[in-house]
Amino acid sequence: MKRLLLLSTLLIAFCFHAQAWDSGVNREKKGKRTNWKWRFYTPNWGGSPPWGASQILYVYDAGGGRNLYGNVDLAWDLYDSSTHNLDTDQWAYFWYGYPYTHLGGGLFMNTGITGVTNMNFTYSSPMVIGGPWTPINIQFIGERCFQNSAIQGEVLNYTPPSVNDIRSYAFAQCYSLSGNLVTPQNVTVIHDGTYQDCTGITGNCHVQDAVTAIGAEAFARNVNMAGWLHLSSNLRSIGADAFNGCSKLSGNLIIPNTVTSLGIAAFKGCSGFNGVLILSNSLDAIPEAAFKSCQNLVGDIIIPRATYIGQEAFADCHSFNGRLQLPNNLQTIGQWAFGNCNKLQGDLNIPSATVIGHAAFRMCSGFNGRLYLPANLQAINDEAFWDCQKLSGDLVFPNGLQIIGKEAFVRCYNFTGNVTIPASVNNIGYHTFWECVGLESFTFAPGSQLATLNNGAWAHCIGLKYIDMLNCQPLATATIMRGNADNSPFSFMRPYTIVYLPNGTAASKIPADQENFVVDGNCANFKVYDTHSDYKGNRGCDYYIKHQFTAAKANYTRTFSGTDAMTLFLPYPTQIPAGMTAYELKNMKRAGGESQFVFSPLPSSATLDANKAYVVRVTDGGSHNLPEMHNVVVPVTPALASTAVLGTADNNWQFNGTTQFIPNVLAASMKAYNLNVGNTWLPVTTANTNGHIHSFRGFLTSPTGMAPAKSFVMVMDEGPTATDIDSIRKGEADVRSGRYPFYSLDGRNLGRDYNRLPSGNIYIVNGKKFYKN
Repeated sequence: MKRLLLLSTLLIAFCFHAQAWDSGVNREKKGKRTNWKWRFYTPNWGGSPPWGASQILYVYDAGGGRNLYGNVDLAWDLYDSSTHNLDTDQWAYFWYGYPYTHLGGGLFMNTGITGVTNMNFTYSSPMVIGGPWTPINIQFIGERCFQNSAIQGEVLNYTPPSVNDIRSYAFAQCYSLSGNLVTPQNVTVIHDGTYQDCTGITGNCHVQDAVTAIGAEAFARNVNMAGWLHLSSNLRSIGADAFNGCSKLSGNLIIPNTVTSLGIAAFKGCSGFNGVLILSNSLDAIPEAAFKSCQNLVGDIIIPRATYIGQEAFADCHSFNGRLQLPNNLQTIGQWAFGNCNKLQGDLNIPSATVIGHAAFRMCSGFNGRLYLPANLQAINDEAFWDCQKLSGDLVFPNGLQIIGKEAFVRCYNFTGNVTIPASVNNIGYHTFWECVGLESFTFAPGSQLATLNNGAWAHCIGLKYIDMLNCQPLATATIMRGNADNSPFSFMRPYTIVYLPNGTAASKIPADQENFVVDGNCANFKVYDTHSDYKGNRGCDYYIKHQFTAAKANYTRTFSGTDAMTLFLPYPTQIPAGMTAYELKNMKRAGGESQFVFSPLPSSATLDANKAYVVRVTDGGSHNLPEMHNVVVPVTPALASTAVLGTADNNWQFNGTTQFIPNVLAASMKAYNLNVGNTWLPVTTANTNGHIHSFRGFLTSPTGMAPAKSFVMVMDEGPTATDIDSIRKGEADVRSGRYPFYSLDGRNLGRDYNRLPSGNIYIVNGKKFYKN
């Protein structure tokens, strides 16, 4: 008989082990109320009591399936026997193998159970000696224990204070859980996926202070959890995707200072947070996509310390509207790290980094201060500052920089000034500075190591005066030309920008129709644009000649017409065509109480000097352009003061010229006078902000600070008989008389009252154009 019993036991044990969930099972019994069959493991079962704590490993219905529905009361379904005292009508219940401490992995997984009660149950009976005891004392919830079950209510109902260990995915996909999500008070680790996809939870998320670690996807995609988030004050690590997709959590997002590790995409898509972000001061890295698409967080981004900011760490965080404060120990900023954070403002100060990744600050269009690049920077990768259109001031690159990637500064409209490319830079990418319209020049530093200069590096940089590449080695590029050209670093560059190519560049690479390329001190086709529709609002082009060269051909685009005198100041020597006369300043005198500048004519065969101011007139009533000059020397642009021709013995007034625009405030501070209608010189004042000095023009100034006069009159000394001063007065009086209507340049009739015309504009009267200062 004993042998038969032993054989039966072995066969039963073999059957239990035939399935994975039978592993370790050493007993089975039917539930007292549910009629379910439960399987357990109890240490020392079969021996003499006391037995060890029991583990509930599996449960199935009476037919052997998993059609389990409704609520289950562990205490009253798992008791083993009972005794009834007929005299006292009292009952006593007994649990063998108690306490039950473990709910096994997958125990209720994919079932229809709606609740589990008495997971921590204490029992007493007057029929039992020894007082109360706790037969059900669940401390451990195994992996996937409740996954995809139908349990209802708050999750805390299934994690009594006795629970100190919950394994991965224990409550994952429990869609019918609701209310708040509060972790057990004695659990220290929230394992991977523990509460993921519990979409019925609509309240707060409270991670209690016992928790030190949160695993990957622990709370991921709880898309309806709509309250605040409290993280444990003892938390040290947050795993990858821990809160990914918790899109309705709101309020502030505060990462405690105890946190030293943050996982990839930990808070990605948490778009409901609408307060501030406070980061731990113990984080050494902000990983990839950590806060991507947290699009309603506001205020500053302050990163106390981190050597690494990962790819897309803060991408698409549209509502941060304060400043960005980066740490001093930073080494790498990953691609798209702050991409599309378009409301961050102020300076963009990067105190330390060796690499700025692809599109790291792309579309950060709100920064409206200066860009400060770190001294240790080695690479600015593709599209790094694309569309940072409000960054302003100088663009300063640190020595040691090696790479400026393609499209790195596309549409950075408000950088101004002159840029120096450090000698260490060896690569400038495709369309790198596209539409950096405020930059005025680029100079490559001595010893330049530039090896690669890609197509259209300065495309549509319409404010550029010059590019100086004399410190570079000859370009390997196949073509040197502007316009829509393939394989040319200068494609889409405007014709007025002077390019000093590296000495030794093959002139054969420059097509004959290309303008303003200088190589080996020679320019085949030098063209001075008086104005150009693309250049700074058509105000007049600026020419700054940094290095002297010889122009095989030199042309100036201005057309001269009308009877009034005009001024001229060119960067190269020129002659005057027949039908025009040039004048140089002779002296200044007073007549009839007025100050008069006297100009003497030059012979028709005279050559006008470069960088010297003249007055010119059309004498035959026609329209004229200056002749094309050949093989002329174009000298370096002189200092403004050195262009002056003194007009008085006391040095109070002088005749200057400029090849560059002089703005209103500077011109007014110089006490400058423009030549105006009726051959009268009128002052530039700050009261009329449109007043300025046009490039390639002459003007009067007072180097001694002489108080400005209301106006000066100009006299043309034509030899024995000076031009009648009265006719000049009559010309101005004719304009002011009110006998003729005034017209705007687009043909609108503006009436006859000179005093009502806004200053700073050009008008037409009696067939003549004039400028009202």
